[in-house]
Amino acid sequence: MALVGNRPLAAQTLPADTVLSLRAALELALEHNPGLLAARAGAGAAAFGAAAAGRQRVPKLQLGASYMYTAAEDALMMPGVLLNGPGLDNIFNRHIGEGALTLTVPLYTGGELSKRARAADAAAEGAGAGARAAAAEVLFRVAAKYHDILRLQRAVSATEASIASLLETRRILQLKLEVGRAAPFEVMRVNTRLANTQLDLLRERNALQRSLTDLEALVGVRLPDREFVLADTLRFVPVELAADTLLQQALAQRPEFQAARAAVARERALIGVATSQYLPHVSLLGSLGGNVGSRDSDLGQHSFVAVRVAIPVFNSPLAAQANEARARLDAAEATLEQLRLEIALEVDRALLDLRAAADQVEVARTALSEAEEALRIEQLRFDQGRATVNDVLDANAELLRAQVGLAGATAAHSTATDAVHRAAGTISVRALSP
Repeated sequence: MALVGNRPLAAQTLPADTVLSLRAALELALEHNPGLLAARAGAGAAAFGAAAAGRQRVPKLQLGASYMYTAAEDALMMPGVLLNGPGLDNIFNRHIGEGALTLTVPLYTGGELSKRARAADAAAEGAGAGARAAAAEVLFRVAAKYHDILRLQRAVSATEASIASLLETRRILQLKLEVGRAAPFEVMRVNTRLANTQLDLLRERNALQRSLTDLEALVGVRLPDREFVLADTLRFVPVELAADTLLQQALAQRPEFQAARAAVARERALIGVATSQYLPHVSLLGSLGGNVGSRDSDLGQHSFVAVRVAIPVFNSPLAAQANEARARLDAAEATLEQLRLEIALEVDRALLDLRAAADQVEVARTALSEAEEALRIEQLRFDQGRATVNDVLDANAELLRAQVGLAGATAAHSTATDAVHRAAGTISVRALSP
């Protein structure tokens, strides 16, 4: 049986005998999740944009060339006189070509190019943080779905065991019915409870298949067309976290907060771009070239060096553009502060949910222990003729409820632990699958 461990598969369909671990599922999602791939591509595009913006300050060298042909019958020596006589090719130019190498050097732009480069760098940083935030969300969702599948698998197993117990109870009742020690309605009650439990099993199996489909979409690969096997098991792992440092970790490591700070830096740089339009722009221009034609006199060279100065005298949109940039900065700063508050609230809620989930696991464990003992006692009393079949059925149902409840509480605790990592910005493959 092929075990997918620490190395993700590159194939688009997992082998039929694959046993998928949580770590492998997380790594598969990081490699194949379409939404995450799109976010990374966007971050890459932003990085290229930042590189292009930084190179705007580099001198530009451009080579240009042109060619023109004029038919003699279409050329005019003077209005109304066609140039179509003999020997005119030696007098008038019908072919002319030109080429030049042009150099442009920005000398002073009022800080526009440097501010545009800073804005592009901030945008690239924000896009990278956005991609990391998308990865964190994908990791959290994959882990949550994986734990949910484990919960459903345990619920299916518990329900199947309950059905087996009900079938055994019915078999015993039928034997008692044959010797007159049981009534027919008791068998009917068992059959009713059995049918209801079988319906529960069908619903749980359907939910399990739907969750497997959801996991398939998250990891970005096809799962085998059968009941899939997961390598890990559902277990309760107590977590000790320093609550006083979680918020500081979150503000330092949360990619969403990093993206918001990058947005503030970008808008601040764009204010500099807007205000730089009020200042003169100076550039150095140089050209070296030549021309050639059908006459000997057309051969020649030309060159020049010039300094171009552009001084804004009247440009009414400049003030509005500067005000717009300042307003965008105010909005970005407000968004950053709002995100700071939301992160603090998310950290507090994640810790509260984790503590509540741990308490629920302890309660569910106690309930399961008591339900197992209650069923054992009722089964013993039933065998001795001191309990009715209803007592056994109720105890069986309580045991099933306790087993499913413990599975749900354990899965919820695992997800709550992952939520704390997400809130603190420490979510990773290693953190989710230690």
